[in-house]
Amino acid sequence: MRRTLRIVTLAVAVCLLLSLASAAQAGRLIGYEGRTEQGLRARAVVRRTNLDRLYFVGFENGYELTCDDGSTQRWIVGAEFYPGLRLGDDREVHLNAIWGNVAIHYNGRLGWGAGSGTTKWTVAALDADEQAMLCSSGSQGWTVERHVSVPAASDGMDVALRIGYARVRVESDGTARLVRFRAPLPS
Repeated sequence: MRRTLRIVTLAVAVCLLLSLASAAQAGRLIGYEGRTEQGLRARAVVRRTNLDRLYFVGFENGYELTCDDGSTQRWIVGAEFYPGLRLGDDREVHLNAIWGNVAIHYNGRLGWGAGSGTTKWTVAALDADEQAMLCSSGSQGWTVERHVSVPAASDGMDVALRIGYARVRVESDGTARLVRFRAPLPS
């Protein structure tokens, strides 16, 4: 009987600790909104845990790309990260990555009330003659202001990357899988 009571007590204690750890990680999501130098929407999200740790958990920016053949394309690009990229005391974020035929450079600082930085989006594409070309936004600045703060869910979220009109899911092992694709709208 005593052994059973000890096991039940230990199990309850472990469950409580796990739930407290999960709640401590939840905290709040801080949303920022603003514009890029091209006048397109810029958004960023930071998660502040109940332990006052800061994580960059996502962004969404508009880009107007100029291609080698002189054509232009408009993209809305967003990425979400869970649990997020840990921010230090300087609150700087540095994201430089290549996913398949796209490259993203997103760097800046997200302060308590506002943020700013630079970003660049480059895509390898085909022109009308099916010849390879590059399309790029070039390096552009972005500025955002704190817009909203809401409680964060304590459970995990899918890591997703929206590339133009494609939706790609990035698995925990880093592999990417195309989930949905729609052809871009004509400019």
